[in-house]
Amino acid sequence: MNYFQLIEKINKKSFSPVNLLIGDEPYFINQICKSFLDNVIEPENKGFNEKIIYADKKLNVNNLICELKSYPIVGHTQLYILKNIENISKLDLFESYFSNPQVSTILVLCLNKDLRSVKSLKTKKWYKLINDNFAIFESKKLFENQVPNWINKYLENKGYKSSMKANMMLTEFLGNDLEKIVNEIDKLMIILVKKNIDEFDVEKHVGISRNYNSFELQKTVALKDFRKSHRILTYLVENKQPIVLIISSLSSFFIKLIILHSLSDKSKFSASSKLKINPYFFSTYSLALNNYSFDNCIKIISYLKEADLASKGMPIMESANPKYLQHLIFRIIHQ
Repeated sequence: MNYFQLIEKINKKSFSPVNLLIGDEPYFINQICKSFLDNVIEPENKGFNEKIIYADKKLNVNNLICELKSYPIVGHTQLYILKNIENISKLDLFESYFSNPQVSTILVLCLNKDLRSVKSLKTKKWYKLINDNFAIFESKKLFENQVPNWINKYLENKGYKSSMKANMMLTEFLGNDLEKIVNEIDKLMIILVKKNIDEFDVEKHVGISRNYNSFELQKTVALKDFRKSHRILTYLVENKQPIVLIISSLSSFFIKLIILHSLSDKSKFSASSKLKINPYFFSTYSLALNNYSFDNCIKIISYLKEADLASKGMPIMESANPKYLQHLIFRIIHQ
C-alpha cells in the first residue's frame, strides 16, 4: 500500500488496531499521523481518548501496555501515537500485546530510521506479528528523479495539475525535501485562482527562473552552445547559486552520459530507467550523446573533479571567480 492509498483508507475511517510507520522520510510519517489525528477521535473526546507519546529510554513499556489494554473513558475508541520507538531498547515487551491487541485502541508506532539500517528488525517476533496481522508503512526518502512524478500525484489528489517543467524547477530548487516542496505548492494553491500550475507560476511566486537554472545549463552544454551557457552561468553566479551545486549538477550529467554510452539499449524509457532520470530529460542526454564521445566525457569528468576540489578550498584555482567557471564551461564545450 502506497502513501496516497493509506491516507485514503484512514480518511475513510478504516483503521488497523496496530500500525507501524518506519523509515527516514519524516514527511510521510508526519502526514499519516496527522490523518489519524484528524479521523479517529471526535473533537469533543480528544482530551480523554487521544495521546501522543515521545518515547525515550525512561518510558515504562509495561505501564503503557496496561493503558493500551484499558477501555476508553468516553466513546468507543482511543488513539495512541507513540513516536521515536527507536529509543525503546526492549520492543519485544510489546509481543504479548501485538498477539492480542485491544480492539478499541488504535496504536500508531513511529520508527525514524534509514530502512537499510533496520533489516535486522524484520527478523524480530514483534515485527513479524505486526507484518502478518496489521499494517506497516515503509516511509522511504524519494530519489530526486522520483520527485516530479510525486508532485504530480500530490496535486492530482488536491484537484490540481502542473507542467513537468514546473515540477522539475521545484525539484531542482528544493531537492527531495518534501516538507519544503509541499509548503511551496500549498502557497501556490492559495495564491492561484486556476487549477493548473506551470513554470511561469513557479518563477513568479517561488522565485525560480524557468530559463536560468542547472537543468537549462545542462541542456545548453549538451548542445555545445557556449553563448547561452555563459549567460546562464553568469545568472547563477550573480544570484548566489552555490558553486559546488553547479559543478555537482554537471558532474552528475556527464557521469550519466558515460553510462549511456555503455548501454546496449539506448531507447528512451529503457535508458531513463537505467540512468534513474525522468524520461522528460532524456532528449538532453540524447543530444549530448552525439556531441560528446565516451573519451570526451572521461576528460570532462577530470576537469570537473579539479573544479570540485577548487570549490572546496583546495589551492588549484579560485572557483568562486566567474571567469574560472566560464573557462571550465569553455573547456567542456570545446572537447
